[in-house]
Amino acid sequence: MGTIFTRPHYYEDNLIENNLIEDTSDNEIYIYNGSIKYSNIDSLKTNDEYTIYLCENDLILENNINNYTFLYQNISHWVYSKNSLGFFFKNTKDSDNKLQIVLNVIDGEEIANNLKQITTELVEYYKNL
Repeated sequence: MGTIFTRPHYYEDNLIENNLIEDTSDNEIYIYNGSIKYSNIDSLKTNDEYTIYLCENDLILENNINNYTFLYQNISHWVYSKNSLGFFFKNTKDSDNKLQIVLNVIDGEEIANNLKQITTELVEYYKNL
């Protein structure tokens, strides 16, 4: 199992509302399929299937019912294995409690490598502004 750390970020009080929003952009770079293995977010149910879009600035989970967008800068770290991918971010209502999502995927290592590439390029882009 590996971990990809993203840069630290100071979280806003309305984190969930800011990160779990519908995204209308069309900037996906990679597309994968997965299902929820574990989440402590009530609206994400175990075994629900999602399409995973890795975009330029965010990760989108989408199915016929829901569409969730997670900005990379708000994710504290990623975990992955051959068959899973997870990410964590702070819960603003309880700062000691992290919100987490773990997905069953076929190609967790490939997804993690692509995430690393995207976030590295994103950090470099913002450094050069």
